[in-house]
Amino acid sequence: MSEQSTSSFKALDWQRYLIRVGAFLVALVFVAIHLDASPSQAQLTHLVWLLPLLHLLPAQRPLFSSEKTLLLLSCGLFFGALISFAVSGDLWVETGFRSYWQYLLPLGLLAVFARIQLDRRWLAAIAMAAMLMTLVVVLKDLRAGDVRGIHHGLPIPFGIVSLTTGLICYLMVLDSRFHWAVRVLLLLAALMGFVATVWSQTRGVWVYWLLWLLVAALAWWWLDRRTWRKTLVLSVTAALIVILGLSNSATVTARVGETMNSLNEYFVEDNAQTSLGQRFELWKVAWQTFTDSPLLGQGKAGFMATKEAMHALGETSASLWLQHAHNDVLWVLSTRGLLSLVFYVALYAFLISFFARHCSHPDTRLAAYAGLTVSFGGLVYGLSEIFLSLKITIGYFMIVQTVLVSYVSQCAAKRSLNTAAGAASPVE
Repeated sequence: MSEQSTSSFKALDWQRYLIRVGAFLVALVFVAIHLDASPSQAQLTHLVWLLPLLHLLPAQRPLFSSEKTLLLLSCGLFFGALISFAVSGDLWVETGFRSYWQYLLPLGLLAVFARIQLDRRWLAAIAMAAMLMTLVVVLKDLRAGDVRGIHHGLPIPFGIVSLTTGLICYLMVLDSRFHWAVRVLLLLAALMGFVATVWSQTRGVWVYWLLWLLVAALAWWWLDRRTWRKTLVLSVTAALIVILGLSNSATVTARVGETMNSLNEYFVEDNAQTSLGQRFELWKVAWQTFTDSPLLGQGKAGFMATKEAMHALGETSASLWLQHAHNDVLWVLSTRGLLSLVFYVALYAFLISFFARHCSHPDTRLAAYAGLTVSFGGLVYGLSEIFLSLKITIGYFMIVQTVLVSYVSQCAAKRSLNTAAGAASPVE
């Protein structure tokens, strides 16, 4: 072998090594998101800056149109936020714009996924590892006498990622291509996520969990004609929910009762000093902030200034220490205006339509269901939280959706090639 050929092989080996390191870092950060908020958010920042360098390496394929669309819309969210915060003078505030760098995460992720073939076994292993981390958080809380995933650092995002990844594991259980032992492990992983979901006491997450189970059960019962399979899986699911509910019945009852009392106090007794009451007051502030500057919003500083002004005039009872609107759409409108809302709506519309188109094919059906689960989950979580404006949940959303878009696109491309090859082969 010539010296030039040897050098080429060595260069190729180094390129493969760097791509594998990039993929490993993505997996590591994804798992860490489920374990500890503080270091994982720092690691997300590193991914934004490091992974795009992999675009300097030769790609195995060009980006699919679906990947380009995802990248375009996520970059649109970033530049919309950049313009709004620059105009409002809030760009260099430490807690203002920093989270929105995560909108650029798909740029680096696609540098990895355009250079590897995503494997469902690899994805299943990462999801199971992430669910194991949620169990670690719960056990740490129990040992220290804490609650709600305090050892994670952010209880509400902890509940969000626990449920969402748990549902993805649950969908993977239905993949008959996996060995039965792997499917059992996936079911156990999903159960870990559901335990963490109950433990987090995040009511918005509970609402989505119930909605997902209801819609999934009805859709499956309607579409799948294999009655024995439906009965078995739905029975197991119902049993798991009952067991989880009974094991934490006091906590669940207390949180539901707190919700009903908060609604009664706000609408009947005119008392806004409850968790839900404060959310309603913050929504009023966010709407007022938006109406004062509808195109670009007023940044976080503008939201806080409006709240203080309304508080001084007695127009709101929102606590001065609360930092955001507790609603994704209203937060986007108040801080970034209609410009960013266009990209926000377009991103969700693209993801939902993309995954819906791939639900009819056996090789992409479960991945498409997972994509829809994450997409609709983001919308529901965003009703009471700033899901797509918080650093850790932006990072989680972008990683999962970029993986699923790339995986589904790769499967669809492979299917098209096989179809074309079959059509071109001579008939004997």
